[in-house]
Amino acid sequence: MKNFLRNLSIGQSFLFATMILVGAGIVLTSAVQYAFFMTGTDSMIERQSREINKQIVLNYEGYIHSVIETMNNVQAMMHNLDPRVSADRVREIWGFTMDNKKDIVSLFLADRSGHIVLLSGDTTGKNTTSAGFWAAIHSPEIFIFEALFADPVASTSLPAVRVSKSLSYAAKGENEKGVLTVTLNLRTVSDLADKTDLGEGGFILIVDDSDNLVFSTVSSSSASAIEALSLASLNHFGGMRARTDGRNLYVNINTLSQTRWRIITGYDITEVAKTRARTLLVTVLVVLFVFLLSAFAAGFISLRITRPLARLQRVMGKVENGDIGISVEPGSQREIAALSHAFNRMIEQIRTLMGRVVAEQRDKRKTELRALQNQINPHFLYNTLDSIVWLAENGRTHDVITTVVALAKFFRIGISRGDQFIPIRDELEHIRNYLTIQKIRYMDRFEYILDAEEGILDRKIMKLVLQPIVENAINHGIGDEPAHIMIRGFSDSKLRRTVFEIHNTGYGLTKARIDQIMQSLSSSEQSTGVGLKNTWQRLKVYYGEDAGIEIESIPDESTTVRLWIPEENTQERNNDDI
Repeated sequence: MKNFLRNLSIGQSFLFATMILVGAGIVLTSAVQYAFFMTGTDSMIERQSREINKQIVLNYEGYIHSVIETMNNVQAMMHNLDPRVSADRVREIWGFTMDNKKDIVSLFLADRSGHIVLLSGDTTGKNTTSAGFWAAIHSPEIFIFEALFADPVASTSLPAVRVSKSLSYAAKGENEKGVLTVTLNLRTVSDLADKTDLGEGGFILIVDDSDNLVFSTVSSSSASAIEALSLASLNHFGGMRARTDGRNLYVNINTLSQTRWRIITGYDITEVAKTRARTLLVTVLVVLFVFLLSAFAAGFISLRITRPLARLQRVMGKVENGDIGISVEPGSQREIAALSHAFNRMIEQIRTLMGRVVAEQRDKRKTELRALQNQINPHFLYNTLDSIVWLAENGRTHDVITTVVALAKFFRIGISRGDQFIPIRDELEHIRNYLTIQKIRYMDRFEYILDAEEGILDRKIMKLVLQPIVENAINHGIGDEPAHIMIRGFSDSKLRRTVFEIHNTGYGLTKARIDQIMQSLSSSEQSTGVGLKNTWQRLKVYYGEDAGIEIESIPDESTTVRLWIPEENTQERNNDDI
């Protein structure tokens, strides 16, 4: 990760940091807001569901209270009336009650033994052997609610409910205990359910104390009813979430007062869930949009910063390649403009300094040439200067600079503050400068390669020992075809010596010519030049028989001159030994 960050450009770093900060901020803010939204909707769902359920329970309990009040009124109106003697009066009272409360199917009075004393209305529900009848006998103070599962009401398709209450009635001048039973068809219960909005998949179920279904707004075999009954069997009351038939529901379970029955309401919250999903989708889209917008803005700002820097970098590359006549246009940003102005001032100073250097070099050239007149071929110097003039006249500023710099370095290393032994590194640099000059002079009619092992570069060598051989390689290598020159330096560890090979393509030498050259090298005649014999003689003076030169050639193809010096001398020789 460190390497990745380290390798990023300024623009990439700015864009990366901006996107991390913006992305983290957007995601965190959106996540917090969505969490608050989810919590808020959960609270709203639960609160709204409980309020709706509370209202439903109040409605149904109001209906139950009205049934109980009706039975109390019937009981009060029958006070002191003997049902057997005043049967018509009692039936009149019961008929008036049934007219006022349309959901009453029948009324009947039975004695303590279960025998029917008086019956009015539909004969449905006159069974006195039911558990509800005997519960009323044994618990005279409460109303007993009982669902009729096996005997539906004949006159309606609605389920029936029987309410029984123990009472006293007149019989032959005495008070007898009996049970008044009212059978209802739950029409009002159904009407109340129809008026309640619980959503598309909402429902109302009423179950008795044995979890038998008394009333339902959905089919008893539906998944909603089955799920609700399952929840009711596990939870006596309370609110909980459920999912059935692909819909999300909030289910509430409550007990109906005056009964042992429970009412189960299912509030459809599928739309709320869909709203949540849509909100999440919108949030994600907004996050992506803001993220992309931020990326675009960060990229735009990054480009405004980096483009002027990249332009400045390109100009610096051209200056590095020798084009000092160029300048950079100031950027639009204040800081970039200041940097551009500073760079332009630096280039102007470089041009001024280079002019001074050229003037100084021109003044020093006469002195340096005098010091090198016994080592440097005046003809080479003349040709080089002539080439510089020609290049300047033809506007080849870069080549002029390259040639002047190479020539200056060539002279500097040639003089070497009077030292006769210099590092091989400097000698190869001297050769490189020489080849640079010659390559420009000969219009790139040859290519060269300088290659040396790293381990020999700090060893000492007698200066200007390689130049005459390289000069011969150029003179004899350039022909109709472009020449190739290779200078290699390496250590021969077996023979403990440092070896240099100067290889050039060209006409080559015959075996006879090679023998002639080697014979002239061994002759006792002194040489005042700087050619191959001069190099041979200098090697023998300073290194003795441990140094040598050999020549290999393939006619019309290539020539290789191999020169070696003892390794210990290249490491130990210093200028005080001369």
